[in-house]
Amino acid sequence: MVFSACVSWIQAKRIPVLLRQVLKKQVLGFTLIEMMIAVAVVAITASVLFRSNTSVLQRQGNLEQYTIAHWILIDQIAQRRIERLTSDAAPRLNSHVVRVVQGGNEFEVQVTVSPTRDRDIQRVDYEIYLRGPGGLIGPMDATTTYFAVR
Repeated sequence: MVFSACVSWIQAKRIPVLLRQVLKKQVLGFTLIEMMIAVAVVAITASVLFRSNTSVLQRQGNLEQYTIAHWILIDQIAQRRIERLTSDAAPRLNSHVVRVVQGGNEFEVQVTVSPTRDRDIQRVDYEIYLRGPGGLIGPMDATTTYFAVR
């Protein structure tokens, strides 16, 4: 309806024949530039979504490793408490390393026992590292506890 009104207006104004033919021509598809812009928009959107999904998956993997590391630290503290309850010997002031394989990863727990001002209390520092192909990564988690000597 609108198109026929435009055509009758063009004929009434006596616009040159070439321009009349261009304006009469019905558009049946998209131009090349419109298609190129659409493809570019889709490509940019896809790349942004891919990057965000990749970073989410990496964060999830890191969160799993940090959670497992925290569980290992809690387990090491519990083992130390059990040792203190079942042993009459006073704990020695030293540092040692415990290696633990959990969740398909190898972790290294560094335990440092040091004195405090009070002779009846010892400070125990725990740090846990993820053992990777290039060496230790971390510390993934760290905590300090205190134990009675007697």
